[in-house]
Amino acid sequence: MPEPHLRPEQLRMARVGLGLTTHQVGKLAGVRASTVSEAERGERSQAHHRHQSTLEKLRQALEQAGAEFKPGGWVRAVASALRLGGKADSPPDDAVRDESAP
Repeated sequence: MPEPHLRPEQLRMARVGLGLTTHQVGKLAGVRASTVSEAERGERSQAHHRHQSTLEKLRQALEQAGAEFKPGGWVRAVASALRLGGKADSPPDDAVRDESAP
């Protein structure tokens, strides 16, 4: 069960744990990098419903990238193969890529 209310530090922990930049998370969530930074600092937008919508976009993007938000403020972030062009591909079991492959 996901955590109902994300705290700013949870967003940052998930992003950093996944090895993503604010720019990358912003691109995945469809928001600006500065919006990601503001959310991580706990800055509220002027309209509360817009802020909640942004947090939900960030949550979904981070979960899609491998983060899990657990009750009690815990965050589990497991990096996966992620292509910012839009698709996430599963790496082979041994996670080694043959650089000569097309």
